[in-house]
Amino acid sequence: MLVKEYRIILPMTVEEYRIAQLYMIQKKSRNESKGAGAGVEIIENKPYHNGYGGSGQYTYKIYHVESKIPSWIRAILPIPKFPAIEEAWNAYPYTKTKYTCPFVDKLSIEVETQFYNDAGIQDNVFNLSKEDLKNRIVDVIDFVNDSVNAHDYLIDEDPTIYKSKKTGRGPLSKTWIKDFVNNGLPIMCAYKLCKVEFKYWGMQTRVEKWIHDLALRNTMNHAHRQAWAWQDEWVGLTMEDIRKLEEETKAHLCKVMCNANKNEDDDEKKVKDENIYWETASTSDIFYDCPDHFSIHSIGGPKQNLVRWNSELMVAEEEQTRSYNNSNESTSHQSDSFKNSFSESDSNLLILIFHSTPLNDAFTELKASDSDTFKSVIDQLIIQHYPKLKKKVIVKQVKCGKPLTPLISKISKLSPHFGSFHPSIALLMINYGIECYCEAMKDAVIHGNTIYKEVLNEIGESSFNGDIFVVGDCITGILLYGILAEEFKFNRQDSICTNKTHTSKNSGQKFSFRSNNLDIDQESLFSTWESDCSSEIITKPEFDFHIHSAFFLGCPLGLILMEKSGDNNYMGKLNCNQLYNLYYPLDPCAVRIEPVLNSQLSLLPPINLPRYQKFPLGDGKHIEFDTTTIECSLLWGDYRIDHQLYCPPEMSSLPSSSLPNILQASYWESKDVAAFILRQFATSNDIPLSAMRNNIIHSTTTTSLKLPKQQWTRKRTKYKVANLIANHRGNDIVCIEGKDQCVSAKFSYGPMDLVALSREMISIYYCTEGGEWSHYGNLLTDNHGKLMFTFNGSEKFPIGRHQIKMIVIGDYTYLDLYLIVARNGSPCVIFSIDGSLTCSVSVTGRDPRLRPGAVDVVRYWQRLNYLIIYITARPDMQQKVVSSWMSKHNFPQGLIFFNHSISTDPLRQKSLQILNLIDIGLTVHAAYGSGKDVAVYGNAGISSDRIFSVTYKKIGCNNIENGYHEHLKDLEMGRINIAQPLFDKKVLEDHEGLVLESITRDFTHTHSTFSRRSGKFEAVN
Repeated sequence: MLVKEYRIILPMTVEEYRIAQLYMIQKKSRNESKGAGAGVEIIENKPYHNGYGGSGQYTYKIYHVESKIPSWIRAILPIPKFPAIEEAWNAYPYTKTKYTCPFVDKLSIEVETQFYNDAGIQDNVFNLSKEDLKNRIVDVIDFVNDSVNAHDYLIDEDPTIYKSKKTGRGPLSKTWIKDFVNNGLPIMCAYKLCKVEFKYWGMQTRVEKWIHDLALRNTMNHAHRQAWAWQDEWVGLTMEDIRKLEEETKAHLCKVMCNANKNEDDDEKKVKDENIYWETASTSDIFYDCPDHFSIHSIGGPKQNLVRWNSELMVAEEEQTRSYNNSNESTSHQSDSFKNSFSESDSNLLILIFHSTPLNDAFTELKASDSDTFKSVIDQLIIQHYPKLKKKVIVKQVKCGKPLTPLISKISKLSPHFGSFHPSIALLMINYGIECYCEAMKDAVIHGNTIYKEVLNEIGESSFNGDIFVVGDCITGILLYGILAEEFKFNRQDSICTNKTHTSKNSGQKFSFRSNNLDIDQESLFSTWESDCSSEIITKPEFDFHIHSAFFLGCPLGLILMEKSGDNNYMGKLNCNQLYNLYYPLDPCAVRIEPVLNSQLSLLPPINLPRYQKFPLGDGKHIEFDTTTIECSLLWGDYRIDHQLYCPPEMSSLPSSSLPNILQASYWESKDVAAFILRQFATSNDIPLSAMRNNIIHSTTTTSLKLPKQQWTRKRTKYKVANLIANHRGNDIVCIEGKDQCVSAKFSYGPMDLVALSREMISIYYCTEGGEWSHYGNLLTDNHGKLMFTFNGSEKFPIGRHQIKMIVIGDYTYLDLYLIVARNGSPCVIFSIDGSLTCSVSVTGRDPRLRPGAVDVVRYWQRLNYLIIYITARPDMQQKVVSSWMSKHNFPQGLIFFNHSISTDPLRQKSLQILNLIDIGLTVHAAYGSGKDVAVYGNAGISSDRIFSVTYKKIGCNNIENGYHEHLKDLEMGRINIAQPLFDKKVLEDHEGLVLESITRDFTHTHSTFSRRSGKFEAVN
């Protein structure tokens, strides 16, 4: 439900307004009635007592507004009649009106009005509760300064020009409200509380916004301009004069509507004439309560043409809405103006909506407001859940797809009910519309680059310093794929085929196809590709910016990939970090992508996108590919691609003519989709923020790392490790300043170390904190796949957190380790993984259940600037799955230690690990574990007041009996004395001896998440 309180300020008294509004109702009703589809049927009209507002007049009417419904609503709700039921209670100066529709039982509009002789300064005239006030939007309508559509503007109705001959009032200045208040002139306000609810899945936000912005606000603003400009006609009239005019209008309307009924079919107009009364609502201010709430037609226009309302939908985003929040602070709502927000804060995310506009049909009316709807949903989620992202997310629409008009118009003629959303659009576009497709790609790139340059001009920067997301629909998703794909071409049969040979970016990649009548300009923004078949060479468009993530909504890209794929199923790479395919299971246009990229993924069901209503911040489930079981080097990103949206089961009963349009429209107002996109930005933003300190290798590292040629030292190694998954591992390193810095690791393949990587070359890279990646050297593993080396002398790292990356030259699999250099006595907080962080037992360590609140407690200690250490008695061969589990549940970054082998006494080994950390020079500030860990910590010399155990009445520790959530409250409330932030104690200092600044702690501790420690280098890039 969308609730707005309109405050309409007028330069007259409440008594004058009663005459003015009744006169205007009858006059406008006479002017607007054109025949069938526009009239009022009065069922009941009687006085009431002890009701709304005390005593007044009750009316029950049926409005026939079929001809005034926009075509995009009629396409979604294909019903022959669209009557609106009105119940009105008029006890002036209080009125209440309700609107419903018998054919759309989930639509309701409620308007409550009160009139006061003030300038709209009362904040709660309707006595709303605190919760209702929170959801209410206050919108002040200033009929002098608020603009009207060009179609409705008349110079005679302009309040800045009009002057009354009878009263001498006018013209009004831009500051008329302030002037009237200061000079004590008559001024009044109509407070209108409008509640609009359209419980129709997939269209709720759009329809509610349309009713408010166009059907309600625009109508009321225009009507009150006329109320002022026509005052010479109603000044001096009495209530008796008004009643006479109403009777004349009733007779006129009855004549008009009766003549119209004669032209209708007999079975559609069998209504007794004596029971039908066509009139205006003489006893109510129904016009100002929007009886024409489904119409946005020009009041005085000679025609009722729906085409003009298409243009009104287009220009709606250009209008400015002057509104005030609940604290009476003024806020300007402008859909296309971002300059104010840019001047206050730099933006971190740019979302480009590539929206197809190939046809000028009924459905293009939806597309005009899709970007506004999507932006409003994004803004709403940011305000509610991501306040720090306010004014840092930009949403822009890129209109494209116009060159596809000839192709899609043919498809629409074959299946008119599908419109532009035909399930076969993908294959038809590629196989029969190559010329249109290439022109559309070029058009999309040109418009995308134009919008990008406009954004840069608005923010006053030469480049955008942040992530760029692109969103495509069922048509533009296919265009974006063609633009982003690195390796594809068109063959002689005008179909896409794979370019098997990889060419570098500098070698001039090209693609080609057979064409007789194709004319594409050779521009500098295009790079060229070529194929090994004899055909005409054309240009491939490229964006002027790098795309971080692409989101395809209901896109049939999988059909193209299936036709394109060869025997090896190699699709090539995309010029973006990640692709997401979001779709509804009932959407006939949408198909999966993962099974085409990797046939093994057909056994893996798609990810069910968390429902926003249940999980506004996500359900915490991991969406990364499981690199321990799946080869991810051929996939388009580290995260799952196919994501299935929730669709109500009742949707399957809808007619096929409505389903494609509803589903495609629902993507843009889905909070599930918007929340998912924002979460990906928050998640992906963790990487660059932590990389500011750690310089972890990600998508840009291919230019900074020069890897040696992929080659095995021993030829038989290639066959030994074939079809085996790498299981490289090693414990993180912590050492005291000035001590030796030794690194050890083991490289093996297969379960239970089936094959040790013996006598093979490992390329070692390191990155100091705040520095750049450097090559340490290439070293050979021993016969058992182990590797040990030491940083000596000038090679030693300074105090801080540093990263070491070891890459197997033979296949580019890698292992990441972290090396911490700290001062002697630096405090740390230890967490035992098994039992304290998990609440179930998993022998393999693959997916034990997470103990509720565990991640929050770890992050709390991290925010206090303590060094986080994870320990476990598991053997190090499980490091990969355990690290993936911790990354999956978003544990904060920390050092992790395993046993080097399977032990018969794992608790003793865990105790030795802790003693080793203490011997190195660390101080255990706090230790968390299960009941079994209490004795382990005690044997290591940790005092009982620093041991926390998830047990009940355990001796020798602090028992966390009510779970981590209650424990976290105790920490935050200061009930635990040792939970003090580190300001004086310097755990990690830089080489200049400066304590980490608080802002750095915020970036690192808030966003740095436990990362994967091993994988394949291509998957990282």
